[in-house]
Amino acid sequence: MRQCLQTIRIVAVLLVLSFTLSALATADDVLVVHYKRHTGDYDGWTLWTWDAASGQASQDLERTGEDDFGLVFELTRADYGDGTQIGLLPKYMEWESKDPPDRIWTADMGDEVWILSGLPQLFTEQPGEEAMGTDTGDMLTVHYHRPQGD
Repeated sequence: MRQCLQTIRIVAVLLVLSFTLSALATADDVLVVHYKRHTGDYDGWTLWTWDAASGQASQDLERTGEDDFGLVFELTRADYGDGTQIGLLPKYMEWESKDPPDRIWTADMGDEVWILSGLPQLFTEQPGEEAMGTDTGDMLTVHYHRPQGD
């Protein structure tokens, strides 16, 4: 009877350890991408992603949330080949617009990155106010009319 109880305890400990290791592996497999647009217009914006090593496994991801910075996207690295290089490109609707250039995440960048609209960098820390240019006085809106209407 004692031997049976001891075996049950060992199995229980092994199960708990297995679940804990599985949860840790899953947490390491997730890449969190934050995306900020200066104008704050996020409706219709998604994140186009692909395995940058092979050019395959492309996916259009919807936001998983929103924080003080902007949109939040979560990617499972295992969905992108060996998960060591993932291409990131914010896009609007069905490619009506995009926020170039292509940005490439690599495993040495960590599990969380930030994209700031209009800048080519992929930040490994949340950009400060100086990078974000909170003064919108430099913005210019141009309206034009083409006589041919095209």
